[in-house]
Amino acid sequence: MTGFTLDLDDSQFEQVKSQLVAKYGAGKLDDGMKDEQCLYRNGANFKVTSGTKTTQWRQHVSPTEEGIDLAD
Repeated sequence: MTGFTLDLDDSQFEQVKSQLVAKYGAGKLDDGMKDEQCLYRNGANFKVTSGTKTTQWRQHVSPTEEGIDLAD
């Protein structure tokens, strides 16, 4: 496998991440989440969180392992 992408809510993300961390280690986290205050003209405000979190795991393989077909 070269990679995959999942679109998860926060609780699903944490569950999948904990399973991957248990098997492959911590990985490299890139947390691009940002909080922004939105203000109404009457002075009321609220916070909006947006962005993405990604975690990347890499495993280097030898040139001979690159050609192995795991489907067999």
